[in-house]
Amino acid sequence: RVDDDSKRTTHMDKAKVASAARQAFVADDYDKALAALSKLKAAVESEDDVKWVEANMADVAAAAKEGATSPRAATSIFPRIAGVKWRVDVAISTSHLERVMRPSIVMELTLDDGAVRTVEMNLEQFHKLRYGVARVLRNMQEIERNPIMRLCDSTK
Repeated sequence: RVDDDSKRTTHMDKAKVASAARQAFVADDYDKALAALSKLKAAVESEDDVKWVEANMADVAAAAKEGATSPRAATSIFPRIAGVKWRVDVAISTSHLERVMRPSIVMELTLDDGAVRTVEMNLEQFHKLRYGVARVLRNMQEIERNPIMRLCDSTK
């Protein structure tokens, strides 16, 4: 159980660093974005993740050189979800058990950079994801209801 908690903490830390890099990039603070990406590069384990971070570092460096956000860099750093397809698979039996009847959820995420990612999860993991998304949406609504947010919107 301790390993699961430490992995979750590490994953959350990586997400915070990635978010800080994106926020710095959007705010045209390229030095801060590069620093956050360097920190993220040190934290990732897989070779693909390291290559992805390096590619984003190159895009941020190019944007810093140009003095303005390049369209390539703006879309490549932390791509967004452009589409979702999902299905429910049910394992009827396995080689060890005759009757299992265990559902799993398969989600296919299409990113705005054209990449397609497939995620498979059991029912418990899906409920955690669903709860987490609902909690984030509720928190966003609470923030948007704050009077200061209405003041910011009216100044635009």
